[in-house]
Formats: sequence, structure tokens, C-alpha cells
Amino acid sequence: MTTPLPKLLKRLPRPYPCTKVTHLDDLLLRRTRLGLLLRNGAEELMPKVQTIAREELGWSDTRWNEEVAAYRLLIARCYTIPKAQT
Repeated sequence: MTTPLPKLLKRLPRPYPCTKVTHLDDLLLRRTRLGLLLRNGAEELMPKVQTIAREELGWSDTRWNEEVAAYRLLIARCYTIPKAQT
């Protein structure tokens, strides 16, 4: 049984500065685990997460783009099934 996306978005906490969220992977993989539970590391949540990161963590567009690039690389390298070598 899958949980509808709106219910999952409600589980996404507001990462107030006092929680010391410093990286996107920390938020999506460790604190909420949504990056582990949803396809492609929760790629579908990125617009919502971007809004939260901008408004509540004060991340600029440059910071957001750097975090997303690092997160996607981590997901590809460590959290996906490797492609078969031929």
C-alpha cells in the first residue's frame, strides 16, 4: 500500500535553524527518511523542499543548486541499484 504524496508532504518537517539542518541529504535521508522511501530519492518533492529551504533555512538559489547536485550524486552513487556491466 502506498501513502499518497499529500500525506507524505505533511510529514516533511519545517527544518527550523535550531534543528541544525545543514545539507539536503541530512533532511531527506536522515531526518525524514523520505529520500529512502520515495522513488528517485524523493525527486518529486524537490519543489516543496526548495520552498522550505529558501524560506526557513535562508538558502539562496546558488546554495539550493549546489545541495541538489550533491544530493543527486549521492543518491546515484549510494542509493540506487548499479547498472549491469557488459
